[in-house]
Parts: sequence; C-alpha cells; structure tokens
Amino acid sequence: MLALAAVWTVAAQTGDQSPATINQVILITTAVPVTLEDGSVQTVTVPLTVTLNIDVSVDGAASIGAEVEQPAAAKPVAAEVTLENAADFLPSLADMPDGWSLRQEGEASSNEEIAESWSDADAALETLNDLGRLGGYYRNYLAPSLLSPGNATVTFTILVFDAPEGATDAVPFYREREEAKIESGEAESISPISISGLGDKLDAYTVHFPDTAEGKNDGHDEHNIAFAQGNALVFVNSRSFPNLGDSAQLIDFAKQIVAHLP
Repeated sequence: MLALAAVWTVAAQTGDQSPATINQVILITTAVPVTLEDGSVQTVTVPLTVTLNIDVSVDGAASIGAEVEQPAAAKPVAAEVTLENAADFLPSLADMPDGWSLRQEGEASSNEEIAESWSDADAALETLNDLGRLGGYYRNYLAPSLLSPGNATVTFTILVFDAPEGATDAVPFYREREEAKIESGEAESISPISISGLGDKLDAYTVHFPDTAEGKNDGHDEHNIAFAQGNALVFVNSRSFPNLGDSAQLIDFAKQIVAHLP
C-alpha cells in the first residue's frame, strides 16, 4: 500500500501564448520486506519522492513528465549480535568527538584469559562457560589531552552470549570483580552512576583507585556502564583523574549503542 501526500506550486505568465507550468511533488511511503539473518521477514517503510512537471498551453494541451528519486537500498536488520557483526555496534572513530584517536581495537579476551583476573580462576572460568560467553570485540579511544578534565580514555566492549539469559546474568558477575578490588585494597570505594532505562539489565558505577605509592600521584577513577540487551553485554568504560571524569559523556555513548542493538 502507498501513502501519498502532494504539494502543488503553479507558475504562470500572462499573454496569449504563455504556458502555465504546474509542479507537483508527491511524497510516497511504501512497505518493503527485508529478510533478516535468521530467515524471518521484517517490513521496512521506505520513502519515495515523485516530482510531476505539467506544462499546460492555452489550447488546453498538456505534457507531463515525472521523476522518481530512488532511496538507498534498505539495510538488513541484524536479528541478533554475533561474533561476526559485534564490532558493527560499537562507535567508530567518526562517531567520536573531534580530536579523539583510536588507540587499540580487537577481539575481546578469551574466557580463560578473563578468568585469570578473578581470585579463583577455575570457578570464574566455569561460570563464564556456563553463562555462554562466546567472545566479543572492543575499541579503545584516547582523548585529545590527557591533562584536561574529563575522560582520558574511553573503551567500548561488546560481548556475545549464546542466549539472552547469559548476558543478563553476566552483569552482576562482572560487578563482583570490581568489588573484590575493594576487599584487596587495590581500590578505595565504588560509587553509583545515576542512569536508568538502558537495556534489559543495567549496572553503572565508578571505582576510585588511590595512589599506588606515596607521592606517585597515579590515583584515578574508572567509570563503568554495563548493560545487557538481547544476547549482548556492552561495557562503556573510561579512566580519568580523581573526581574529574565525565559520566554524562559515557551515558550518551551508551544510549547511542543501545539504539542500534537488535
């Protein structure tokens, strides 16, 4: 079915032999079926623009021409996040503020590598496997100046699970690792980041790290937003000088990512 809307403009000249020109712009929307990766079909609304040029002479004869502007081909919508398309959901350098640079990107660490960051690596590895963590992708960006207030680095990570339940259950699992840093004395405290309504499950907090040695002045804050949506778990992390981070910037990044997830 087509939906039509028309806008008319008429230009006429006076005189016995002067023609009148009528330009009609018709806006059309049409439904186009798009096949998803899982074989299902989703209907996408595609806009078209039709321009009619009608020249009318004094004897009543008319000639009509039409031009149709074709839109770009509709992009298939991913049915779920996979290891093959995971990187597509993370911000590229073009999406970053002016002056930021891509520092590093690549495949996320394996379950075995991640488990080593827990005190009980064997138990952590068993949990990761039970959650159905398959892997993922990350991108790390560097701010124009490391001495200015705000986030010095921002890292985006997307992890793929074999089912949505695994992604949801993994949110508190990763929080446990940060809380363990408090118990060990590596970090001083954890404070919440105020954000809601993001994904199927959400956790957001800042971990405050003290100087590693007296006079070293290497204390810093690590800001973390983790949310699950579908079978994906996304982390938006940054590092800053103590109390100088920009959590609002991370929230904006997180909203941009979740808007494109299936």
